Amino acid sequence: MKQTEENREKILEIKRRQEEIGREKGLRGIKLTLSYDGTNFGGWQVQDNARTVQGEIEKVNEKIFGEKVRVTGSGRTDAGVHADGQVCMMQVKTNIKVEALPLIYNTKLPKDIVVLKAEEVPVSFHPIEDVKSKVYEYKILNSDFRNVRLRNYTYFVPRKLNLDAMKEAASYFVGEHDFVGFAQAGIVATDTIREIFSCDVDKDENEIITIRVCGHGFLHNMVRIIAGTLIYVGQGTIDPKNIPSIIESKDRSKAGFTAPAYGLTMKEVHYIDEDINEK
Repeated sequence: MKQTEENREKILEIKRRQEEIGREKGLRGIKLTLSYDGTNFGGWQVQDNARTVQGEIEKVNEKIFGEKVRVTGSGRTDAGVHADGQVCMMQVKTNIKVEALPLIYNTKLPKDIVVLKAEEVPVSFHPIEDVKSKVYEYKILNSDFRNVRLRNYTYFVPRKLNLDAMKEAASYFVGEHDFVGFAQAGIVATDTIREIFSCDVDKDENEIITIRVCGHGFLHNMVRIIAGTLIYVGQGTIDPKNIPSIIESKDRSKAGFTAPAYGLTMKEVHYIDEDINEK
């Protein structure tokens, strides 16, 4: 949502104070960009009864920094969801050079997580609040037979989908809408209005359909429900021209199914100041 000038000034003042406190405590802000295979994770967020990405990063933090250091992610990917560009941030006291951190992490992390980049950022940087846009991709294998090597990364649909209808339907998601009808039932959120900057559908020579959605932020399961809705469009169950009225209805039962988690990948996260590391 757009910030008012007054709110922006308040945010800047809070950030200035955070910077002062951080300097007083000798803290550095470290931003990590991660890739992970979500197949064997219970999601991003730490849980008592499941292996999580945040939990594995924080275990390694204790080994590297000699103390517990919490990380905050740009989004809480669900169990089975993958990432090529998840971002997390931490505040820590350390003399380790930031350019050395990816190698240090990658020698200690399990094989299904990789740190792609480490950057120094202001301690006031917030990986959620400072987001300008996020990009997710949902992949569908639309072929006669399953591909066993892609079973954890694509949703298999054997019936040929109408790509042109899916493309038309995707265009109606672009813009600012109340997407409560495209969120998990029973969602607890004070604001369900989200802005989608682009929603594209393409098919490659390997019969993989990619739904690529870019927006400021997303409700829980929103991209997976958009994907499920576009699959219904491709199958002829939903007319593409009905998408605007489905959005306007705010009725979850009128949208498509929630597509399985394993077809979804968090691709990119962009920030308000892309040169945030240049303090």
